[in-house]
Amino acid sequence: MTTDIIDDLSWRGLIAVSTDLDDLRGALDAGPVTFYGGFDPTAPGMHIGNLVLMLTMRRFQLAGHRPVGLIGGATGLIGDPSGKSAERVLNPRDVVAGWADRFRGELSRFLDFEPGPAGALLVSNLDWTEGLSALDFLRDIGKHFPLSQTASPSVFPYLLPSGLVIKGVASACTGSPVTLLIRSTPDTRFPH
Repeated sequence: MTTDIIDDLSWRGLIAVSTDLDDLRGALDAGPVTFYGGFDPTAPGMHIGNLVLMLTMRRFQLAGHRPVGLIGGATGLIGDPSGKSAERVLNPRDVVAGWADRFRGELSRFLDFEPGPAGALLVSNLDWTEGLSALDFLRDIGKHFPLSQTASPSVFPYLLPSGLVIKGVASACTGSPVTLLIRSTPDTRFPH
C-alpha cells in the first residue's frame, strides 16, 4: 500500500482537519482499509457537494482500499437538517426509497462494486434502524453518548451554527481513532 493518497488529498486542499495523520498513514501502509462515505437521500439526486466525497472515495479505492457507500435511508426520512431555520420537509417513505435507489445508481458511476479486496459495498442505515423503537434506541444506543459530552458547552459554538450536529454524532459512532474531515467546498471552515 502507498500513503500517496494522503499527500494527494493534502495537495488538493481536501484535508480540513485530522486527528492523527501519522496513525492514518500507518493504517494505510499496513494493508487495505475499509472506510465509508455517507449520502442522505433528501433530494431526487446527488448534488455537486457529493461529488467531492465520491471522487475522494474513488481515489482511496484506486489506492487499494475498500469504500462503503452508506446511504442514509433512515436519515433521509428525518429530513434535511443542514443549516436551515425552517421546519424540515418530511418526505414519504416511498419517495425517499426511490431517491436512495437513484443514489445507488449514481455511486456506481464512481465506485467499482466488483467483488474483491477493494470492491465497494453499499449499505443503508435503514436496514438496521427501521425496527428500532425510540425507547430501544435511547436504551441500547443512547447510553453510549453521555449527555455531558454531547451537550458540552465547548461543542455548541461550532456545531449549532454550522448545522453539523448530526454529522458530529455520526463521526462519534464510527469508533475510529482517526478522524479525517474532507472539505466539501473551498469556503467550508472547520474548527481547529
